[in-house]
Amino acid sequence: MMQKTYVVEKTFEKTDFTQNPLPAGEYEACIFISCNFSGVDLSGIQFAECEFRGCNLSTAKLLKTALKEVQFKDC
Repeated sequence: MMQKTYVVEKTFEKTDFTQNPLPAGEYEACIFISCNFSGVDLSGIQFAECEFRGCNLSTAKLLKTALKEVQFKDC
């Protein structure tokens, strides 16, 4: 069985996730600043208490994606 990624309190800045996909798993209290998720498959990923600031989430795939207490600013 593959180990799921568990990331806590990490800040991702100006990351292009179309080039480097976000590993599947759980992200808690993370901050995403000016990141590109355009068309990225975020299926099955859990985001808890994360902040998305100025991110491009257009056409991102959100099948079975969990967004718990997530904030979006200028996305």
